[in-house]
Amino acid sequence: MRMAIRRFTRLTNAFSKKIENHAHSVAIHFMHYNFVRIHQSLRVTPAMVAGMTDTLWSLTDMVRVIEDWETARSVEDQRQNDGRLTLPADHPHLYGDVMRNALAILILAFSMSIGANRLCAETINIVALGDSNTFGTGQGNTPGGVPVAEAYPAKLERALRARGWDVSVSNQGAAGQTARDAVYSLDRRIPAGTKLTIIELGLNDRNFLGASPSDIASSLAEIIRRVRAEGSVIILVRMWWQRDDAAFAAVQQSTDAVVNWWSSDLWPGGLVRPEYDSGDHSHLNAAGTDVIVSRALPDMERVLTQIGFRPNRGSRVLLQSN
Repeated sequence: MRMAIRRFTRLTNAFSKKIENHAHSVAIHFMHYNFVRIHQSLRVTPAMVAGMTDTLWSLTDMVRVIEDWETARSVEDQRQNDGRLTLPADHPHLYGDVMRNALAILILAFSMSIGANRLCAETINIVALGDSNTFGTGQGNTPGGVPVAEAYPAKLERALRARGWDVSVSNQGAAGQTARDAVYSLDRRIPAGTKLTIIELGLNDRNFLGASPSDIASSLAEIIRRVRAEGSVIILVRMWWQRDDAAFAAVQQSTDAVVNWWSSDLWPGGLVRPEYDSGDHSHLNAAGTDVIVSRALPDMERVLTQIGFRPNRGSRVLLQSN
């Protein structure tokens, strides 16, 4: 603020001679900064990011707000004086009240928006933890799939960014990964500052290790406990049969969302549908990962909104309020 308002500069003849004029200048600056000025990182105004307006304001709009307020105040003053007194539009008492009230309202509104929407300069760090379904390709007898750049985490990041979310989605999948083994590698796979972790594990525990539903649930519970301790919100991808729901009841309650992106309709009879088959009958091709991303987007946006983030067309900036 001090860099943008000449009246705050020391040793200059631009300082305010009257406190009222100083307050007016500050109010105009706040209004312009948040409603009129397009920020390079946002490509829109902070007020638009905060949801206070859906249009870009101009200086004319600023003046119109003051004029409308002055008109309403003049009408009220006339009514209180029973028509015997008409204040001129440039009456100093009226103008000063308008600007001071406008400033107070703006500061209050911005403070509430900051607290509610977590408008700060940060990228939302997301980790996709999983097996070959997350990594993209398999191994051994089922080496099919897609390159990491076309796996669902990369596509999900691009899709969220296209919808205005400033996110980074880290692919922490590994072919053949089990929930049992993943417990011991969390420290290096879930970095500090991770806001949301997607957990897609358990299928290989059942298929390769012959683990029981309760054993798989126990491993997932430990993963969730450790990830939660790092301050991350958790989305758990359902990778168990419906008949085993009772064994996973406690696990589901410990997460922020349980999703079914890899539903059985993609694997009728245990094999990937032909249009989504990468060739090994087990892993999805590019069209199949597109289906996963289309299913994931609504859940991702819902959870991100629930934890206080909002989409915009760039990174977040802190609304200037003092």
